[in-house]
Amino acid sequence: IDMTKIRFTGFDGASVFSGECNGVSAKFRQIYSNSILFIHCRAHILQLCLLSACEDIPEVKESLLTLKSLFNFINRSSTRLVRFNDIQTLLKHPQLKLIQPGDT
Repeated sequence: IDMTKIRFTGFDGASVFSGECNGVSAKFRQIYSNSILFIHCRAHILQLCLLSACEDIPEVKESLLTLKSLFNFINRSSTRLVRFNDIQTLLKHPQLKLIQPGDT
């Protein structure tokens, strides 16, 4: 990647990335060009909005907690993870990989 062609950086709102003085975005501006702009990741903003909206709907909040608990239950045991994969094979489903749900 030609770093001199970077015009924007997009991260979540964590200060390690977006910090004005020591964030990754600030380092890009210091090293390459002051004209590099930081854009808060739109997908992250959308996720934060959805999570905030879901807080007011008890059924959705409970469903998300149940899914998170299910992920933790399966993923914290190699035996359960193998069985999860075996069930997918037995049912002739494509092998899905469990992905940890994000908090933000």
